[in-house]
Amino acid sequence: MRVHRMFHFTIMGILMVSCGKKSKSDDTAASAGIAELQGTWVTGCVVSAKQSSKTTYVFSAAKATGTTQNFSDTTCTTQSYSGSWSGTVTGGDAASTPADAKKFDFTYATISYIANTAAIATSLNSVKLCEYSDWVVNVAKDGIGKKCGATTDEAINVGTVQYSIYKVVGTKLSVGVEDTTNTGKTDALREKAFEADTYTKQ
Repeated sequence: MRVHRMFHFTIMGILMVSCGKKSKSDDTAASAGIAELQGTWVTGCVVSAKQSSKTTYVFSAAKATGTTQNFSDTTCTTQSYSGSWSGTVTGGDAASTPADAKKFDFTYATISYIANTAAIATSLNSVKLCEYSDWVVNVAKDGIGKKCGATTDEAINVGTVQYSIYKVVGTKLSVGVEDTTNTGKTDALREKAFEADTYTKQ
C-alpha cells in the first residue's frame, strides 16, 4: 500500500535535507470482507537510516484501517510522526502475477498525518507537506485530496482505489508494493510484487 510508504519516505527525505450493477450476493460478500485477513496484523520494528517504523493493519469485515508509526531511533521507542488511513477492502480471488497472489483492492475513506515532535512539525512546515504550512505537534492533518508525496504524485481522494495484492502464509501477511509501471492506479496496472516486510497476525 502506498500511503504509509509515501509518508515514510517523504519524511525521511525531509529529515535528511533539513535535519456495472451489483447483485445482493455481491453486496453481502463485500460487507463480509476477506475472511483470511480478519483481525490485526503488525510488522516488526523496521530499521532504516538510523530510524525505524512499525505498521499495523486492522481488518473488521470489509473495513480496514492502517497506521504507520515512525520513530527517531532504531528500536521503535521514541515516536516522531505517524500516518493513518482507513477504507474498505475487496478481493480475495487470484491475481495474475505472481502465482501465489490474491487481489487486494483498497478504497480510501480517510487519511491523516501527525507530527509528534516540534522538530518534525517545523520540517513539515518548511516544505508545506500535504500543502499545509501550519503543522503543530500532535494535531492530525487531513491528507485526503492533498499532495503528500513526491511532486509527481496524484492526490488521494475519498473513493480512490489502490489495486494491490496480498498473500497469507500461516500467521504471516504480505502486501503489494507499486513500481513505476505497476502503480496500482487501475486494475490493469495492479501491483505485481510484495513488500519486503511482512505482517504477523496478533
